[in-house]
Amino acid sequence: MSLLVDSPFNLLNKDPIVVIGKARNIKGWSDSYSDEPLQTAFIEGIPDTIGAPVRGAQTTFNLLYITWTPIEPYSFAAGGPSSIILSYNLYIN
Repeated sequence: MSLLVDSPFNLLNKDPIVVIGKARNIKGWSDSYSDEPLQTAFIEGIPDTIGAPVRGAQTTFNLLYITWTPIEPYSFAAGGPSSIILSYNLYIN
C-alpha cells in the first residue's frame, strides 16, 4: 500500500485503482489486455488518528475506566465499510 501513495504514483485516500488483465497459459500470453476493467478498488488504507483517551469519572483505586471517541469506519467504497477496527490496545508505562 505504501508504494501506491509514494512516488511515482502519489495516490490519495479515496483514489480509484482500475484493474485490467491479460491471460497466460502454456501456449503463452493473450494478444491484448481486457477491454473493460476487471475491478475497481479504492485507496483506503490510510487510517484516521484516534482521539486521546480520557480517564473516566468511574475510575477508582482498583479500576481504571477509560473513554474515547471511536473512529468511524471508512465507507467511501461502494458496499459500505471495508476497513473496520478489529481491536484497541491499552499500554501502561
